[in-house]
Amino acid sequence: HNVKKRMPVILSEEEAKEWMMGDLGEKEILHLASTQCERTHMKAYPIAKDFKTAADPREPAAYENLPELVL
Repeated sequence: HNVKKRMPVILSEEEAKEWMMGDLGEKEILHLASTQCERTHMKAYPIAKDFKTAADPREPAAYENLPELVL
């Protein structure tokens, strides 16, 4: 899935504003692109396969034979 060698970046609200509104140079872009979000600020859980049409796409889903996520 990563043929184009792209990777998501998770930014804080302040960093996102800077990214969206700022007139950034290459140095600032590289700094923001290399930012790593603290693991403690994220949650991971399975979601429904039909999340695009679900009433609440953030609702956790349960799947038979899926091991528990360990972060």
